[in-house]
Amino acid sequence: MNMKLISNNKRKRLAAIDSFLKSENISLSSLVKIKSDASFRNYFRIKNTKLILMDADPKTNEKISSFIKIHKILSQMGIRTPRLYKKSISLGLMIIEDFGSLNFLDFIEKYESQMDTSLYSEAIETLMEIHRKSLNKPWTIKNIKKYTFNEQIKETELYFDWYLRKHIKIKVSSNKKVEFYKILKKIYKKLCIKNYSLVLRDFHVDNIIPFFDKNPPLTEKKTIRQLIQAGELKCTLGIIDFQDALIGSPAYDLCSLVEDVRAPMNISDKESLIEQFIFHTKNFLSEHKNPKHEISPEKIKIAENTLINFKDQISYFSIQRNLKILGIFSRLKYRDKKTKYIKYLPAAKRFVRENLKKPQFEELKAWFAENKISV
Repeated sequence: MNMKLISNNKRKRLAAIDSFLKSENISLSSLVKIKSDASFRNYFRIKNTKLILMDADPKTNEKISSFIKIHKILSQMGIRTPRLYKKSISLGLMIIEDFGSLNFLDFIEKYESQMDTSLYSEAIETLMEIHRKSLNKPWTIKNIKKYTFNEQIKETELYFDWYLRKHIKIKVSSNKKVEFYKILKKIYKKLCIKNYSLVLRDFHVDNIIPFFDKNPPLTEKKTIRQLIQAGELKCTLGIIDFQDALIGSPAYDLCSLVEDVRAPMNISDKESLIEQFIFHTKNFLSEHKNPKHEISPEKIKIAENTLINFKDQISYFSIQRNLKILGIFSRLKYRDKKTKYIKYLPAAKRFVRENLKKPQFEELKAWFAENKISV
């Protein structure tokens, strides 16, 4: 294996990986690097298997313990995640299941016209299931930290430090930043956002992997649609990169999906997916008001109240999330020399700009105007 395949690791790291693989009779030469993501993790397909090596060097502050923790919770919820075959927390190495090389958008282009269902609707169903299980199995998420407003401030600092100051050369004074956060907090409180559901926080097209349980036949009298209807073929959505999950509002993951810079969708499709979540969640909550069910009346009330201004919460999180994205993707360019993400900045700005048009964000929009910051 070429040393260059593992970026930023010395011989010692390569030796640790070699030893880890040898215990499973896997050689370094069988590794093929997969295009890296926005983190410091590296991924390698293992030739002639359906396995992937995750290399999360602890020296880069990558930790696989949170991956393992959230993996267990999602598995208990019945959400399809990569199976774990071998792990070493101290080394930051794992051998996990490979869902295949077709990402969400590629799969849609290749197969969705031959299927009965929309993969986006299936993705919404996954979010509804996480929400439902967070309500009726609260013990599974009791030790997960909450996505507090203070956590959001830390994320939004990336916007000021890396997008404004580094990318477009605008420095905002401390006083002006304090004004910004006061406005943001006022909106957050007015929306009465409650943290009660597991939120993956990276639920976008790159982290949702559709796959069939077996390879579709190339020549077959039955179509893919007929095979699925007959139960002879099953399409599953696998979820990856969930290690940053926290307890928050389900509106956050909806926002991640329907206002994804990698795959902006038209207003009609976006509204349809949001309405799907609201409609089915209302029905679920109505059915579980019966005292015989395990969900507490308090939890039911919180979830019902969340749905009252759900679209406004999605807009709020879209603004907050896309400001963070502007910061993160700028940091990737200047600090990490990963320039491919810069192409998504216009989409992130567009999401912020469109949501700021809504009357509930008027004061925030005025802040940008007063400080001569174009969004």
